[in-house]
Amino acid sequence: INQTGFIDIDSDTSKLRLGDGQDLEIYHNGTDSYFKNTTNDLYIHNTGDDTYIIATDDIYLKNGDDWAIKCIGDGAVELYHDNSKKLETTSDGGKVTGNLTVTTGNSILTNSSQGQLTVKGGATYPGGAIKFAGGQSGATDQGTIIFYAGTDTSLETRFRIQADGRAVSYTHLTLP
Repeated sequence: INQTGFIDIDSDTSKLRLGDGQDLEIYHNGTDSYFKNTTNDLYIHNTGDDTYIIATDDIYLKNGDDWAIKCIGDGAVELYHDNSKKLETTSDGGKVTGNLTVTTGNSILTNSSQGQLTVKGGATYPGGAIKFAGGQSGATDQGTIIFYAGTDTSLETRFRIQADGRAVSYTHLTLP
């Protein structure tokens, strides 16, 4: 079949069906549009350059009944494992639900100009923290590891390991 121009199907109940078993359907139901495959795999094959999926609002990917990825318009990108959200972007960075594992031989690095990484026991009311200060010249607490403890919204330095290896205690240190 050779066609020039458009193929118009002027009914919301009509479908364009392709294949011996009419396995591939393209249709509009009056509200939403569908590209539906009812057998085996569906391939989107691009041998040119980039492939774009563009939406005015959200983009969702599901595997059966389980969410895989949600791209929220003007908002977060969420990644799921077995229908449970595990990783999401936020307005100030990202959030992990569960454990974050770094594989053997790799590192967690900071990209700040001061080269510091602080791990806190809680966001609003931390009970403790460890600060790994970077080794860059001019960095605050250059090359030290600092242990903090406290209650409510206040943390105080309790112990630090200086860049030269000296240990400094700021409170009475009791060892088991």
